[in-house]
Order: sequence, then C-alpha cells, then structure tokens
Amino acid sequence: MVDDKVTERALQDTDGLSAECAARVCTCSRAAPFPGRWPTPWRRACRRSGWHVQLQLDGRLLPEREAQIRSRPGRIVIDHVGKFLSPSRLITAAFHCLLRLVDSGRVW
Repeated sequence: MVDDKVTERALQDTDGLSAECAARVCTCSRAAPFPGRWPTPWRRACRRSGWHVQLQLDGRLLPEREAQIRSRPGRIVIDHVGKFLSPSRLITAAFHCLLRLVDSGRVW
C-alpha cells in the first residue's frame, strides 16, 4: 500500500515483482475527498504498466461521481461491486449509473 507521495522509482520496483498492481482510491463518504486528479506517480505507473485504479466508494454516490470517474484516464475497477453501504433496491439511479460505467468498456 502506498500513498500519493510514493516515488516513481518505488512504483517501477513494485511493477517488476510480477504481482497484480493497482492504485487504490477509497472515498466511502461524501466527506472523503474525491481526488481532483490521480497523483502523478500513479498516472504514470498506470499508463506505463497497464495498472488499473481500484476505486472504493459508497455506490449510492455514483451519480454524483460519474462525470469524475468517466474523466479519469485508464482502467478503473469499482471495488466491492459498488459497495452500496445501506440496503438498496436494485433498481435505483445509482445502480443504473454503475451499469452505465461498466458499459463504457474501461470500468468494471
């Protein structure tokens, strides 16, 4: 686990370990900041090595975050199948948003 201060060299060393690597962003509440941009070392590592960004958030917030998620480069994995934090009916705006993101072909 690394933070946004990790050096590019450290990420290169990690990439050479033959492990599945990803940059992870966790914003499970409205109070948690959604990064304006992925940190530079992550963007470079993802672009260079084909890493994905693993995004964890409360799935109920997907409609609020959809444009931001779509604007990010690369592949994005939405962790815990959207992680809807309270009981939720299946047919909701947030669930339909999750389906739209998955249909983009670079979010799963």
